[in-house]
Amino acid sequence: MRVIAGIAKGRRLVLPDIKAGTSSMPSTRPTADNVKEAMFSILGERVRGATVLDLFAGSGALGIEALSRGAAHCTFVDGSPDAVRAIYENLRVFDKTENVTYDVHKAYAQKFLKKCPVTGGGKYDIIILD
Repeated sequence: MRVIAGIAKGRRLVLPDIKAGTSSMPSTRPTADNVKEAMFSILGERVRGATVLDLFAGSGALGIEALSRGAAHCTFVDGSPDAVRAIYENLRVFDKTENVTYDVHKAYAQKFLKKCPVTGGGKYDIIILD
């Protein structure tokens, strides 16, 4: 799995080590590159400067793709410790990049949404649930 376009284009992403079949945590399956490409083709320029919420983030691939394509901020949410570790590892591509901000929350989506902190007191422009 890799980043398709933007400043992190070609970057290979780490996948979380989540066991399939547990009742408390379903397996994480990466979004296929052709699905990501179609989704971001539809979103087009709306991604540039957007504030993005990536729920059930898994590896963070979709939020990272948004950041790579010019989103201003992405909030990643996943309940799995392995997923959160993978997200942080994958976000290292932006360590020396200015104008890219993000935050990562280890939380189940439903609980997170009850609190729903929004960066800068605004709202999310794009919400990804995958």
